[in-house]
Amino acid sequence: MKFNLLTQAITALAFISNVMAMPTANTENIAELEKRDCGLELQWTENFIEQGLARYRVWLITHPRNDDLLRIYCEEFRAIALLANNPQCYWANDGKYVLDASYTRGTPGHESYRADHWSASRRFSDRTGCWCDVKV
Repeated sequence: MKFNLLTQAITALAFISNVMAMPTANTENIAELEKRDCGLELQWTENFIEQGLARYRVWLITHPRNDDLLRIYCEEFRAIALLANNPQCYWANDGKYVLDASYTRGTPGHESYRADHWSASRRFSDRTGCWCDVKV
């Protein structure tokens, strides 16, 4: 099986982004971070086929409500989700804040979708000091 240089570079970049070291908390701020009583819940709601790709929809719920945390999670997701196609965060018609992203159909795409959310949730927690409950 032949791979061209561009394909190899994209594959290598995807793997490198998942193994990069996470920033550690500043020890001076640990007491302040432990006092934070905030969180984000990620709850899968549905998936559907769009343009031949599996599109996954995840509902983002903050505890207590804080729209800034929604924005931060979306930023972190977009930063690491290199294999996701067209990730979008928006308020749905039913009043829920959702994140939609498309992946290849099948097991590899589903595993990438789950890995991206787990990675983004770790980065979100490191950045904000808030807990993150991932149900995807």
